[in-house]
Amino acid sequence: MPRLTCRYSTEPAERLLQSERVLAVVDFSAAGQVELGARYINPGLPLLSPEPWREVWRCDAPVVSGLEGGCHWSHSDAVLLLARRIEEGRGQDLGAAVRDAYGLLLGQARARGFPHVLRIWNYFAHINQGEGDGERYKRFCVGRAQAFEAAGYAEAHYPAASAIGHGGGDGVIYLLAAQVPPRHFENPQQVSAYRYPRCYGPRSPSFARATLLESRGGAELFLSGTASVVGHRTLHPGDPAGQLGVTLANIEGLLQHVAARAALPAPPRLTGVKAYLREPEAAAGLRRGLRAHFGDQVPLVLLRGDICRRDLAIELEGVGER
Repeated sequence: MPRLTCRYSTEPAERLLQSERVLAVVDFSAAGQVELGARYINPGLPLLSPEPWREVWRCDAPVVSGLEGGCHWSHSDAVLLLARRIEEGRGQDLGAAVRDAYGLLLGQARARGFPHVLRIWNYFAHINQGEGDGERYKRFCVGRAQAFEAAGYAEAHYPAASAIGHGGGDGVIYLLAAQVPPRHFENPQQVSAYRYPRCYGPRSPSFARATLLESRGGAELFLSGTASVVGHRTLHPGDPAGQLGVTLANIEGLLQHVAARAALPAPPRLTGVKAYLREPEAAAGLRRGLRAHFGDQVPLVLLRGDICRRDLAIELEGVGER
């Protein structure tokens, strides 16, 4: 299979998009407003990093793009990206809106010949708003689970994913899909998210801890949003530094597990890390901790975002390769 890569760049999006081999540019800004266009996504999360990083997804073959049914699409001969805005403020339950949007996205992916979902990003306003089973994140999980069931997805086929909240306005869902099946992985240090007990909501989160897509000359790793959770419980509530330590240990353990299960000669090498921070005031200290762990060569993108649980201060996700 042809290669898909993700790199981070400070070049303007307009210049990056001049290449016919760019599948998409994911941009971040302090404005915090969702914006979608041809091969362009701004998910609406304010950037806390000093560098104006942009996430650039590239293929080793030309890309075509268009708009159909409210979904922006772009694909090479091997990989597809789909993105859809979720308009809020119309009184529709978030769970129902997510169910409908997922149904449309999964249907388009299959219709275009890319039935194997690799990675999904979900960004919505105020995901911790509401009480009990009415919390918006829990309603999101209900809609997502219903859509996967309707589309015939079993737990073993759930892709890597993140779900993060922003300060207001519309939401956005975007995904990567392929023509060939990837491999999905769980973390031995954590209960699989889709097996969480009932106390976390009426439907458990539907995602894998990581997804690996093997390609010509290597493989791409998609690391799900990872936080300070061992088993299914949050560790170090109220302590961002303590949570960072557990989160990093979870990532390292997962990388080792992927290498062992996939018979790789070494764990995948991370080529970029995104950190979602609930409190911007913690950014400087967490950035130092991330730099101490990952070094200066791995791009770090720090974003203001709400995490799925109210007692979580930080969530990390990443991309890697071998």
